[in-house]
Amino acid sequence: EAQVDPSGKLYRKYTISGYQCPSEPSGHIGHSNKTNYAMSMGNQEMPSGSGCTQSLTNVVGIPTEGHGNTFDSSRVSGIISRVNWSANFRDITDGTTNTIAMGEIRPNCSDHTVNGWFHFNAPWVATTGPINYPQECYGDPPPKTVNACTKLNNWGTSQGFKSVHVGGAQFALCDGSVRFISENIDYVTYQRLGDRRDGQTIGDF
Repeated sequence: EAQVDPSGKLYRKYTISGYQCPSEPSGHIGHSNKTNYAMSMGNQEMPSGSGCTQSLTNVVGIPTEGHGNTFDSSRVSGIISRVNWSANFRDITDGTTNTIAMGEIRPNCSDHTVNGWFHFNAPWVATTGPINYPQECYGDPPPKTVNACTKLNNWGTSQGFKSVHVGGAQFALCDGSVRFISENIDYVTYQRLGDRRDGQTIGDF
């Protein structure tokens, strides 16, 4: 199957307007053009690649596989894994109104998401890192704190939901509704929204 258009341009380099937030600068184009939206792995174990020892881990009480590297649905908190698995509606036992499907990302803030919408190792993101966690991003000034925990390969936070909007980010829930969720949301509440089967009460958010 052809990977280029008649002019020779790679299809994966195309700008797809529905994948991009107009508030986000165009930035770097990696393997494929950028996307500002990614599916949610939920409250997944997210070991660091930078040596950060900050503890960001599963808090809802159900063990998960690091980075979602599994086909075993019982080891995946959210609705996708890093590999070729995704949840059916029957797998979302907390209810579709209580589970995050996808949300905004800043692709230039991770050494994975920068690869773009067509790359297998890019648009998988967890709720484990807090919304809008301040860190290193390609093309941005350095964060106020520069250490192993603010690096592009500290995947516990870099593979997290972010936006350039003040105070939070936009999310789509599994029922199709869209919510702006504050970056000040209670951390445990956020993780319960990420997990599709923890059976715990969400409350207001």
